[in-house]
Amino acid sequence: MVTGLDIIDWLDFSSGVVDIQASTNNLSALKQYYVQQLASADFGVDAVYFSGEFPSVYFKAVPDFQEESLQNLLAVHQKVWNQGKVPFLYAESPVEIRVYNCYAKPQKNAEKAAEIELFQASKQATDDLEELKTVFDKVSIETGRFWKNDLYAKKVKTETRVDKSLIESLKKTREDLRKKELPKEIIHDLLLRSLFLLYLEDRGAADERLYEGKKNYFEVLGDKMATYEIYQKLEHHFNGNLCPVSDFEKQGVNEAHLQEIRNCFWNGGMLFYGWRFYDFKVIPIQLISEIYEHFLADEIGKKAKNDSGTFYTPLPLAEFVLNEVLPHASPENKNYEVKILDPTCGSGIFLVES
Repeated sequence: MVTGLDIIDWLDFSSGVVDIQASTNNLSALKQYYVQQLASADFGVDAVYFSGEFPSVYFKAVPDFQEESLQNLLAVHQKVWNQGKVPFLYAESPVEIRVYNCYAKPQKNAEKAAEIELFQASKQATDDLEELKTVFDKVSIETGRFWKNDLYAKKVKTETRVDKSLIESLKKTREDLRKKELPKEIIHDLLLRSLFLLYLEDRGAADERLYEGKKNYFEVLGDKMATYEIYQKLEHHFNGNLCPVSDFEKQGVNEAHLQEIRNCFWNGGMLFYGWRFYDFKVIPIQLISEIYEHFLADEIGKKAKNDSGTFYTPLPLAEFVLNEVLPHASPENKNYEVKILDPTCGSGIFLVES
């Protein structure tokens, strides 16, 4: 049993739960990958329940649900939301249990924690514990019974998941910039370059040396000259293949346009300027492929896309296929070479996921 988490046994999750601090040697390679991700990105969870090979519930022990503990839980929730895989976070104190909705957008302040809360139960309240078991136990999650409970299921909306949220933010920014008479090709280039740079930055591959003294990309966006110097560096480094910069673009883009880009990636345009809730260290890199597909449909039109037979493999299907055929690193298998060939590459989902 994981210390401080009696809920695991109460709700019958114990057979599929992995303690984040325990050895992973006896796990499958795919489960090892997920557990290592939780540790390396410092998610702050204590245990994970796997449904088959995939995580479906996270667990966190807390001393109480006072302000400091709630702020820590909000930080954990923000990471889990950015990962976009697990809908539930179960938190337990010595006297209380709470269930959080990890598809709900993150909240900054402890007083807003109730907005992402699905359920709370006192350990002394028999009725609360019975409802907790009925709605949130292993059988309910595994069989899909939870999703038939309208009272709770309607709160767990895929529309607010990180992938949907980011794409909606991109759409809104694109429309706002079009209203400012910026051509859509330039808008797409600005958004894709920004997305690429933020993945590099948050994953430790870009720093102040690239930004020539500025702390991060958001600070760079406050200076048009500095922004385009960075874009020219990218163009040179990638031999002109990453959204090349034209003189027409440099003349047409102004500081107001770049502020729209900043708002888009900072927090989806919401007015929390001291707080950024998108974390590209955690957001799956495969989302780039989905965004590329969305932009392509916008550029050539949905009818032309369909008429030309331009269709893309959904991420869950690509992930399923690759999990079946690719080897995964393990203590017994760390030295292998794999060459990936995708003869019908479109958005690159198989290559990116590999």
